[in-house]
Amino acid sequence: EVTLRVQIHYNNPLGTAGVVDSSGVRVVYSDELRANNAGSVVFADVLGITIPPGEPAYKHVADCLPNQSEAMLNGPITVIGSMLHAHELGSVLWTDVYRQGEFVGELNRDDPFSFATQNYKTIDNFVIQPGDLVENHCVYDSTERTEPTYGGLGTFDEMCWNEMMYYPRENINFDLCGN
Repeated sequence: EVTLRVQIHYNNPLGTAGVVDSSGVRVVYSDELRANNAGSVVFADVLGITIPPGEPAYKHVADCLPNQSEAMLNGPITVIGSMLHAHELGSVLWTDVYRQGEFVGELNRDDPFSFATQNYKTIDNFVIQPGDLVENHCVYDSTERTEPTYGGLGTFDEMCWNEMMYYPRENINFDLCGN
């Protein structure tokens, strides 16, 4: 059984006519199994975000606490890719990892972050262990807003999100740490 998940977001808020997408997907299939099964996992906060208006650098931290990562992971995972994600107010995003209170390292950083050019970055075999604290840091620029911005799925809402590619897939019990 093969599962393929493709997610494409289009944003044309002005309804401009004649906008054409020319992207594509190439799928390569082999009967030869690789040494490891890979998967994707999300460390995020969506529902807990409230950004006040008029702030040039409002910081929000989305934690996957040690007890949460302990429940989530059966064993260590090796991160090989990471995509930081926010919406239109996101200006700087990064993820830090701590093990038993000690800083392990910065997993990824987008400084500056651009909603228009989000992408996966290759990560050089960064290991996350059960019990690690994973912190997504999101800085938002809400200077153009006159009302608070809340977490949500819409482009006008916000997220603080890191989707990671990892292996072995079998070491994860569930694929979201956050809310």
